[in-house]
Amino acid sequence: MVLDRIKRSPQRDDEALAERRLADIFDQAQLQRSKLYLSFEEHITSLANITGTLDRFTRHSLFVETTSFSSVSSRWYGSKVTCFFKIRDPGPKPRDSFHIFQATLLDSRPGPQGSILLELSVPTVLESGQRRKSIRVSPDLKKFQHIGVWRYGEGQGPNLRDPLAGMEHFKCGVAKLVDISAGGVRLALKKSLVKEKNLEVAKNQRFVMYLRFSEPLPKYPDEIWLVARVRFAATDFATGEVCLGMEFIGEGRADPETGKVAWRKVVEQSVEAMAQRTYVWHVDLYRSKGIT
Repeated sequence: MVLDRIKRSPQRDDEALAERRLADIFDQAQLQRSKLYLSFEEHITSLANITGTLDRFTRHSLFVETTSFSSVSSRWYGSKVTCFFKIRDPGPKPRDSFHIFQATLLDSRPGPQGSILLELSVPTVLESGQRRKSIRVSPDLKKFQHIGVWRYGEGQGPNLRDPLAGMEHFKCGVAKLVDISAGGVRLALKKSLVKEKNLEVAKNQRFVMYLRFSEPLPKYPDEIWLVARVRFAATDFATGEVCLGMEFIGEGRADPETGKVAWRKVVEQSVEAMAQRTYVWHVDLYRSKGIT
């Protein structure tokens, strides 16, 4: 008996430590009023951009306050929910940490001022997500109404004419958006397009990129202009395909009346509008495929 207790005690200590760590993180999320991004299973609801805040928590339940909808159907109960949130870690060098977990929706009830309180199960695992600005995703082309890429200083403008690579090139596969993050993008261009456009790429060469998104995102623009600088370029000598790795150094917004783009320098290698987009896309991928 004594031997059994000795053998089991390290495991109990580990479990107690994990519980305390979990409680500390949720305590900070509650104190900081961290925004939780909730993603339900596709057959439950098609609603996107569901957000809430942690109202309180116990050893068995998390209570999340949300105004993203006014009621919850009982058929939602028992469904899986994926949640993302960040907290500001204290210390001499404060930084943001990102966390992701899956839970079960247990119940719901009316909250204050017309909100809904969702009761979620306490997760068994809380994973550390990537820092938001470094989340890199390969989005479906359906996420975009339009994509345009130009050599810097050539042809870009509100009429979107004469791109090096336009939406039609991406749709037919001669250009591919390999992945994108808040700090940069990777593009792959087929040999036929490279030859047609007489493209010669060198390190530090700059390009202009235009993205118009298919889905609205509250508080963020539906389109964005970017200046990207080549950090690396590689050619597949078997296929002639060129892969460009570029970092964003400028972001812009077009004046709806004049069409002129107002530019500003990218700060801390992160474009906030892209950070938020990739964050939401990453949530969707995690929900549907379990990608971390």
